[in-house]
Amino acid sequence: MATAAYHGTPGAVKGAWVASKVLAATGADLFTDPELRRRAREAFLAKTGGQPYRSPVPEGQRPPVPGR
Repeated sequence: MATAAYHGTPGAVKGAWVASKVLAATGADLFTDPELRRRAREAFLAKTGGQPYRSPVPEGQRPPVPGR
């Protein structure tokens, strides 16, 4: 519950802003740096063994929405 209580506080908002800036800057780097994209792709293939991603969520499963 401590995490839920922290949401919406100034510290949580500041952390979310920093995280969003890091993600945006990383995306910009990936768009502008072919060598970075090549290395990221190699790391991805090494990690996954070339296997496609398969979601652990069963196909057709609906999210649990209260009141339904």
